[in-house]
Amino acid sequence: MTVNSFEKGGDGGGPSACDGHFHSNKDHWVALPPSTFDHNSNCFRKLKISARGKSTVATVIDECAKPCKDDIVDASESVWKALGVHHGDNDFGLMPITWHFIS
Repeated sequence: MTVNSFEKGGDGGGPSACDGHFHSNKDHWVALPPSTFDHNSNCFRKLKISARGKSTVATVIDECAKPCKDDIVDASESVWKALGVHHGDNDFGLMPITWHFIS
């Protein structure tokens, strides 16, 4: 998992591919690689992300920017915080996770 901003002016780039809007990083958002995003077919689906003994649920709102490896999920900072990872932690910015769709 990598950290990504979904806000206007953030490092995520333009508006989300799912709805053409920017979104607050205080909410649990993720961007999936093109192979999993599958031409918007997974927009607004929920996924459960687990790491470091914690889990949280996030909503697919975007496709990660190319180049993007097939095993990467870009997540808003609130997802990181829910998993107990904060700025300055060794894992912050790039961390192994497990995830699966729940809806």
